[in-house]
Amino acid sequence: MKQRPETEALSSHQASFPAPIIRGREVVTSILIRDPIARIRSIYAFERQQEVSTPGALKAKELDFKGYVEWRLSTAPAMLCNYQVHFCSRTKGSQHKGRLDEAHLRKAIANLDRVDIVGTVERYGEWLTLAQLILCKAFPNILLSATRQNVTGTAGETTEAAILDDLVNELGQTLTEHLLEGNKLDMCLHQVADALLTRKLAENGGAVALIKAYAEARERLL
Repeated sequence: MKQRPETEALSSHQASFPAPIIRGREVVTSILIRDPIARIRSIYAFERQQEVSTPGALKAKELDFKGYVEWRLSTAPAMLCNYQVHFCSRTKGSQHKGRLDEAHLRKAIANLDRVDIVGTVERYGEWLTLAQLILCKAFPNILLSATRQNVTGTAGETTEAAILDDLVNELGQTLTEHLLEGNKLDMCLHQVADALLTRKLAENGGAVALIKAYAEARERLL
């Protein structure tokens, strides 16, 4: 930002909390949290498509889904287990040692609560609505719409039952149970992100369910 002061937006998969304080700038932060179980297959599909020579991309092309998951768990388990708590609880220069616990979850939640535009991948449309409501204050002409890029799979919604059934069929019950157990903290963080999105939408006057329900009821009566 110091080297390129004309920059208006910055996207990163590696940035650590807290957000920077820049003199003369208002920094608006955003983040999306994903269902950690659905995220596992997405990582595999993404690395299979990558045209790079990283260990993950090479292994994803070499191994089937089960083999890839087993390889990841043996070499870098944090990539598939509670990764989002790991990411959200770290700060610049910090390194996690050992297993994540409730203290890391609390730190991740505290950091998430400081984010201006927070939501979940599964409610991406509503997250965009929140982003529009907040960013239009600084960018009056901004118009955000969803465009599918850098995504894998179909556009349709997938239930948790379907995701779990798919994993059991391909990974087996034991490995699937290991992944479920290893992502409990991430599941908690996902629920917090979902709740924060609902709260922030209400605070900014967008997509309030009760208002919508009464508006629809009023239209039916008229």
